[in-house]
Amino acid sequence: MNIFSFSRPSILLLHYGLFAMICHVVGIFLISTTFESYSAVIFESRVFPMLEHSLISVIGIFIGVLGLEYINKQSNT
Repeated sequence: MNIFSFSRPSILLLHYGLFAMICHVVGIFLISTTFESYSAVIFESRVFPMLEHSLISVIGIFIGVLGLEYINKQSNT
């Protein structure tokens, strides 16, 4: 038995979730390049909180994938 095989819903959640998160991070970096001054205050007050949301999204995606895998493995036994 392969421990690292994932079910189809888990793989779909992982692919679409990570794609959405990567698009969010790219958007943040594109917005951050439009700021007229690159001071640390602007990045600390605007950019870093948005990046924090992306990090929390990744954690939520991984928890969701593990939850779907747990449900799938419990229903098969």
